[in-house]
Amino acid sequence: MISDRVESNLHKFYFPSPEEFKFIVYGDSRGTWDNWKNATLVAHAIEKEGIPFVFNTGDMVKNGERKEEWEKFMEIAVFMHNSSLYVSLGNHDIPCIYFKKYFYLPRNERWYSFDYGKVHFTILNSNSSLSSQLLWLEKDPSTEKNMENSNISSSIIQFWASWKFGGNKKNIRSSF
Repeated sequence: MISDRVESNLHKFYFPSPEEFKFIVYGDSRGTWDNWKNATLVAHAIEKEGIPFVFNTGDMVKNGERKEEWEKFMEIAVFMHNSSLYVSLGNHDIPCIYFKKYFYLPRNERWYSFDYGKVHFTILNSNSSLSSQLLWLEKDPSTEKNMENSNISSSIIQFWASWKFGGNKKNIRSSF
């Protein structure tokens, strides 16, 4: 790839068989507390596994306003050369100025979904109102009604943390 007269190294990219595939889920990778040492170890371990789908549940950086933290995350996330990274927005990732610069997400860029093989993946934003996402979820193929009319056999929902209801944290599962 060539962009702004800078050429990247050549990397392989492939999609695994939709019948059987592996993925990794991790989060809270913000590495400022130890100068990104452990976050780098995790990123290299993910790269070594060669997993094509990687999900980050949020808090990629400690302070979403600091461009240098986003740049460091991108630098250490070496697995992104050969994997697709699907992200949730964590509370440390906001404000979203740099998040939106580095990640292009479908539709409203806060919550989204996609199908791969017989699995439906839904990524939610626990920093936003749950009510608007519930309305969206009712139309999303992850609902039982829509799953009955498709080839989807599994649904996975990812989000950063629990929502707060009346000052108390509550597991999202009890809200559906």
